[in-house]
Amino acid sequence: MTEIVTRHLRDLEVHHVDLDAGYTPSDWPAEFVEFELAKRLRDLDRRADRAALLAWLLGRCPAPELGPCKRYKCPMRQFDYRHGGDRRCQLFRT
Repeated sequence: MTEIVTRHLRDLEVHHVDLDAGYTPSDWPAEFVEFELAKRLRDLDRRADRAALLAWLLGRCPAPELGPCKRYKCPMRQFDYRHGGDRRCQLFRT
């Protein structure tokens, strides 16, 4: 039951940003960011070449292309917020 509630809360936060109504990832509660970021980072090395990830983290190359998260059976939508491809996300704008 806890997992269902957690998923619904995650969906609420993420889709609130999707509405493009002025709510951005910088508005997410710190607890939500910490919890979700830890989960996503655990899966990161399964979504890209590990050497390429390390080179990116060391500032030696651009971020590698990420494949779909292996934990989910259906393909996830991929957003590229880093290049201003979506105005909802202000995190990676320069």
